[in-house]
Amino acid sequence: MTRTKKTSSQRPASSAPRSAPSEAGSFDALLRKTIGLSRPPAAPGAEPEALAGVLRELEPEAALKLRILMVAGRDGRDIGAIHGAMTSAEQDSSHAALELGRSGAQLGEFLSRGHAIACATQFDLEAPLARWAIAERSELEERVWLRFGRQLAMQPLDEWECLGATSGSAGDPLAKLYLRLGKTVWWSFGAVIDRPSPASVKSEGRRRTGKNAKLGRLRDVPAHGCQPDRRALRRAIRAIRARVGA
Repeated sequence: MTRTKKTSSQRPASSAPRSAPSEAGSFDALLRKTIGLSRPPAAPGAEPEALAGVLRELEPEAALKLRILMVAGRDGRDIGAIHGAMTSAEQDSSHAALELGRSGAQLGEFLSRGHAIACATQFDLEAPLARWAIAERSELEERVWLRFGRQLAMQPLDEWECLGATSGSAGDPLAKLYLRLGKTVWWSFGAVIDRPSPASVKSEGRRRTGKNAKLGRLRDVPAHGCQPDRRALRRAIRAIRARVGA
């Protein structure tokens, strides 16, 4: 894919947002805590009460942000578009907190999916809510990333076929990652994001004989490092980590 020149409408990366604080009080920390408390506990305990306490104590802006991410993950929608279409009732933080609580055991799953979309689209989650307004995705590359993020969020993890390629031995950091849903066209991530044909992926596999590591599950991808110059690969792995809860 031809790389396009970035414009001012493109959002800063959520992995290193300019406005993100590093302390535990960041929205990212709140998001991860909420996701963790939303998952069913391995044994009976105080987790439901702890989650309820977190939701009760949410700051108004944090409640609205979580609600937007929940809807993005639930419906597979663009985060900025959800914010731009919010009604006056949906802009009420107490209503947002109640809606989060009503999601029950699915809240963690919805938030993880929304977080994956945020990472794929490099959405700055630490930015003030006023900056979450809808922005037109005029660049082809960013529209492609949104499509990938939505697929990653909405499709079952076990339906993804994964193939990782290294530049050396099988234990080296990944140089490229190939993902496919069923028999659809592949996604590839290296320096850029692309949609290679099955024939080109097969040809690449033959060319890299002995250098490819089949990653049996999407959940296995986060455990593999990647080469530092692979911009799209790093972005994809961040999104996958968010989706699988790594």
